[in-house]
Amino acid sequence: MLITLTHINNNLIIRNEILDSLGKQASKQASKQASKQASKQASKQAKSDLNSTSQSKEIILQEINKVKEKRTILEKIIRLFTKHKRITAKQNKQKFIVPFK
Repeated sequence: MLITLTHINNNLIIRNEILDSLGKQASKQASKQASKQASKQASKQAKSDLNSTSQSKEIILQEINKVKEKRTILEKIIRLFTKHKRITAKQNKQKFIVPFK
């Protein structure tokens, strides 16, 4: 009877050791899985942030180009206006010039 109890006790100890080992392995596996998941999530977030930054940069560049286009258009209008003013001023001078007789 004593041998049987010792045998059962040894089996229980072995089972507990196996369960502890399996628990440790499961814990390691879960930790690795969680780490991978967190890494993937962080990578996705970084890519998303980079994309939004790139999109913001593109939008800013587009706005800058629009402003540059408007500026060149305004410069052209000003040049045409000043050119027209010079021409009309010359024409007005010619109207008022009276030749001596």
